[in-house]
Amino acid sequence: MQIDALAQLMAMHPEVDVLTQALSRKYNKHFLLSGLYASAQSIILTALRQKLANKGVAQPMMIVLDDNDAAQYTYADIRTLINERDVYFFPCSHRRRQKTDEALTVQRTEVLTALLGVECKGKGIIIVTTPEALAESVPNPQVLEKNKISISVGEEIAISMLTEMLLNLDFKRVDFVYEPGQFAVRGGIVDVYSYACDTPVRIDFFGDEVDSIREFELETQLSKNKVDSIDIVADSTEDDSSCSIWAYLPEKTVWISHDFDLLKYKLQSAITSFDTADLVDAVAQSTTIELNQKSSFATHDLVAFDTLPQPTFNKNFDLLIDDLKQHISEGYKVYILADQVKQTDRLKAI
Repeated sequence: MQIDALAQLMAMHPEVDVLTQALSRKYNKHFLLSGLYASAQSIILTALRQKLANKGVAQPMMIVLDDNDAAQYTYADIRTLINERDVYFFPCSHRRRQKTDEALTVQRTEVLTALLGVECKGKGIIIVTTPEALAESVPNPQVLEKNKISISVGEEIAISMLTEMLLNLDFKRVDFVYEPGQFAVRGGIVDVYSYACDTPVRIDFFGDEVDSIREFELETQLSKNKVDSIDIVADSTEDDSSCSIWAYLPEKTVWISHDFDLLKYKLQSAITSFDTADLVDAVAQSTTIELNQKSSFATHDLVAFDTLPQPTFNKNFDLLIDDLKQHISEGYKVYILADQVKQTDRLKAI
């Protein structure tokens, strides 16, 4: 059984239907989803996203979790459930007590670029982040658009013109690209490392026509995934024009958190170059989903689930086996999920 089959089963839960109908009808409502624990939260949220999409409702989801570890776990869960190009992690641009990290800056720019294209894609992407990452300013959308070159397969553009455009955006021409902000030209091939993608791309030309675009590995220089188009984005972090991520979000973005009171406190306590009070107010006036036992909002709709947290087995397989047998005897159907086949093989051996 594949994990997406389990997600489809969870999507049949009547409360998911209730939530889907409510979100389809009205915006600016607050929902409390109680009784969801661990990965059940991610499964329900992805099932909700799919049901909304089936109704033609493409609402991006902004999932703001208390800390980086919780955000990373949720991001990993959701990536196993949906197309990885539909879910993004929006980190802080620096690690604790360190300067700005270029890899994290690339991740942030990738999210912003994706948000600028959400309306064109006609689907709701999922962004997982933390209050600290939200409190950091981002380049103004107009600045990012100005610093972007969009290339598609089948498009006609001379390599010389593309080269000039890249140089105008302060990309550096090198023999082999190895970091963001670089490009290389070899015959009819242009390699580019954009600030909006965590891997470089190889653009293959047939004359002046873009014949193919592929991502490639830095270490081996070997091509891998084919893509239909690419947004080449320059470094915009030094631009003086900055704002909050709110400027990038579509009107009907759904905000999701464990505790909106804590989110409000962290945003108001942050030292930023923009007024976080505006962001706090904007979130409060949006549709919100709180994954908790009580709501931060006086007026809200309760959607109650009945999952239980996993017991602690402390690596004692006898306790695990007894627990599984008890659930089976009570009529439960048991699913055991694993990232790799060897994990299930080991469990069978034990």
